[in-house]
Formats: sequence, structure tokens, C-alpha cells
Amino acid sequence: MVSGSPTDLGLSAAEGGGDWPIAAAQVRASIAHPHLIRTRIERRGPRPALVTELCRAPTLAERIARSPLPVRDAVTVMADVAAAVEALAAHGMAPRALSPEAIHLHRTRGVILADAGAPAELVPRASVVSPSARPYLSPEEMRGHAPDPGSLVYSLGAILRDAAPANAPQSLRHVIDQATAEDPDDRYSSPPAFAAATVAAIPG
Repeated sequence: MVSGSPTDLGLSAAEGGGDWPIAAAQVRASIAHPHLIRTRIERRGPRPALVTELCRAPTLAERIARSPLPVRDAVTVMADVAAAVEALAAHGMAPRALSPEAIHLHRTRGVILADAGAPAELVPRASVVSPSARPYLSPEEMRGHAPDPGSLVYSLGAILRDAAPANAPQSLRHVIDQATAEDPDDRYSSPPAFAAATVAAIPG
């Protein structure tokens, strides 16, 4: 399911400026999670920079362009991504690149979400997310609302919808439908709740 190797990891730098407040970059650099891309703060010129790993492991987008993931693999990947998203949310941050293109499948480290994050209160988020993430934003975020647990569940459900095979169990399809419900009140309450529901939906 995962490919690549530790030697695939290098460094690239992105300046902390514009809509990316330095204080928020410092918060992001403090978050250590096994399924989040590693970051640190470095002084580069007159202002600090948020330095992130460069991960060359294949992306989920590349994988599903060939064929959907097996059901159990899709559920495992999304549970790990949900944990990474929850780690950002616990620090008042939301993902900026939550899409199959930002999810790497590393041979030894497993799932890695390559996302520098942004302050959750930064709205409209549709103006700051990566182009590949825009199709996965919830309807309310597209209308300019701030992200909340329900909107993050929507994004995760939409990614799982694209990653899972067409013959996935109906129980998993029901989870995806609930996660991507138009009304936020009809969705799961949080990314961990969504992840638990996906696991429970797989027989055996």
C-alpha cells in the first residue's frame, strides 16, 4: 500500500508572510504527529521561514489514478489522515491542502499529510487553500464560513469517496454519504468520529 523510503525526504522552505502569520507558523512547527509532514522554523533573511520536508513518496492522487484502493487500505489511509487533521485542529489550525495530492503513501512511514496548515479562523478559506483542495471543501466553506469539525469531516468523506472502489460495502457507502451530507448537522461530529465509523463499516 505504501511506497518510497526514508531517503526520499529532503527539505524545502516557504516564507512565512502574507496570509501565513509568523505566530501561526510557529504553532505549526510545534506540532509533531506521525502522519503530518515535519516542519521547523528557520531564520532566512529578515523574517523566519517555515521549513517543511520534501516528500517524494507517491501521493494518493497518483495511486487512485491507476485504480481505487482496496477497501481496507482506503479506510486505513483515511483513519491516519483524520488523525493528522485532528492534530492540526487541536492547535487551532485547519489544513490548507487536504486533498489526495497532499496525502503521501510512504513505504516505511505510512500515510503523510503534506500540509503546512493555517489558522482555523482565517476566512474565507477557499481563498487560501491549494487549488487541488478546493473541490474537497464543504459547501459552507465555499460560502465563506470558517472551518469546523463538521466541515473537515466533509473533506475527509469526499476524499474517501474518490479513493474507495465502486464495489465498497454499502455500509461504507453509507458512512461516506453521511460524512458528505449537505447539512453539517447530519455529518459525523469530528474527524475521529468519522474514522471510527469507517472502521466499523468494514465487516470482520
